Amino acid sequence: FTLPLMLCAVALHAQLKFGAKAGLNVSSLWGVTERATNYIDMPSPYPVLAGLLIGGYVRYDVSSVSWLGVQAELMFSMQGARNVHYWQLGEKHTIGALRQNYVILPLLLHFKPFSKTPLSFVLGEQVGWCVGRYVDGTNATDGSIFNNYGGAFVLGTQYAFSEHLAVDLRLTNGNTPTLEVDETDLAIVEQAKGSYVYKSYGAENLVLQLSVSWTF
Repeated sequence: FTLPLMLCAVALHAQLKFGAKAGLNVSSLWGVTERATNYIDMPSPYPVLAGLLIGGYVRYDVSSVSWLGVQAELMFSMQGARNVHYWQLGEKHTIGALRQNYVILPLLLHFKPFSKTPLSFVLGEQVGWCVGRYVDGTNATDGSIFNNYGGAFVLGTQYAFSEHLAVDLRLTNGNTPTLEVDETDLAIVEQAKGSYVYKSYGAENLVLQLSVSWTF
């Protein structure tokens, strides 16, 4: 909510810049939290999967506040993980490689606290929508256990080699579930006991991005 307010406040004193960026993702999922009648299994990261990142951005550099900018991006991001598991009907299922392609929209604050050093930082939130999903190389036609929407917290740093060329290192930590299977009603009907899993949910995206950006 603060980003739109800030944009309105600084629009008359800002410089608008456009750019493009491309790079590499190393992504994982923060496990699946499994709830049963007598235990909760907390998430843990799955083995990583590499993918590509490409897109563009627009940035407002505030002339009256030299250390502050506001940046919006539109990106295509290949994410996923290996050996992803979930529970369904009391049975554990494992996906060897889960590839999820997103269109993402990060909304970021761009901080430049060091006037004599070309190092800056970004902080913000992003939203995304899955436009393609592949399970072990096959297009996933059954989307009943998947959530196409994805939100994430963004934290990163940038080093500018010149006015135009920069390198970005960024971590995005998802805050919405990718997988979700709820069998609470089924478990109650069957009077499930012991370790029968009746709710399997979570698996937020965790992505480390390394990219090169060019400001026109």
